[in-house]
Amino acid sequence: MLLCAMALCLYSTASAAAESTVRDSLPAEAQTQFDNATQLYRANRLDEARASFLSTYAASKDPRVLFNVAVCEKGLGQFAHAIRTMQRSLRELPSGKYADYESLTRTAIEALRSRVGEVTFSSDVAGATYWVDGESVESDVALLDSGSHVLEARKDGLLPTSRSITIVAGKAERANFILSPASAPSDNSGTQDAALTARKLGRVRVSSDNTKDAVRVDGRLAGLSGTEMELPAGEHRIDVSNADGLTKTVEIALRIGETREVHVSLGERRGISAWWFGGGGAVLAGAAGVLVFVATRPTKYEGANAGSLNPHIVPAGYRGVW
Repeated sequence: MLLCAMALCLYSTASAAAESTVRDSLPAEAQTQFDNATQLYRANRLDEARASFLSTYAASKDPRVLFNVAVCEKGLGQFAHAIRTMQRSLRELPSGKYADYESLTRTAIEALRSRVGEVTFSSDVAGATYWVDGESVESDVALLDSGSHVLEARKDGLLPTSRSITIVAGKAERANFILSPASAPSDNSGTQDAALTARKLGRVRVSSDNTKDAVRVDGRLAGLSGTEMELPAGEHRIDVSNADGLTKTVEIALRIGETREVHVSLGERRGISAWWFGGGGAVLAGAAGVLVFVATRPTKYEGANAGSLNPHIVPAGYRGVW
């Protein structure tokens, strides 16, 4: 019911405001563009209507016109864009003017928030910039439409790192990045060497039973439970700690292109006995509280779906819950 009311609110209020207030206050040239945009909207040619309303805004500089841009974006299913457009409209609105418009816009933003997800970015270095589907984001928190997106972290002098994420409306996600130094080229093919180095990565998502548990990778704080990151291929140490000071450690051997899901339970640890697989066998880790992933035999690895392990890599002492 809220969504239906929202649709009516956006359409009727935008049109009424446009015809009785906003349009009449625009310069003559902008009024003509506004009329054209309105006709396109009524013909359900939303992409063209959006572009025409943007032209109207450029000619008039009236931030209220941006509400109509947002109406078109909502009709196109671009809910996150619609929210950002309305937020921009509010930022540019003259202070103390158009109180009714401001109230309407804030109500519309809140109604649309249930249609988008949220991503919080973080990195192991200060000053990183973040990108979504090739577009930079203004802060370390971004609203995204449901579906798949490519996230990226960049900083001068470091290799850019990217990952894919699936956004679900109404849910919040974290995206932590670890940026590696760019390798100095040993010959004249520096660009090619850097590209090869950038591909020598794997992806790990670390979770536990409590979303507030802290995750450290190779001694550096990476985020909280549920954080996902890209790491250079090779061995890494993952520590998961809770507020009571209990810590468990997992050591992984990450392969190029591998996607690894690691879940660590900080509850009471069960007894562990070694499991043996064929002639290779898994070896029980010597240090208490440490689980080591070991390769049972050389394999050609081509990646795994999230949530799975390479069948040729087995955890020492695996009992179903770590």
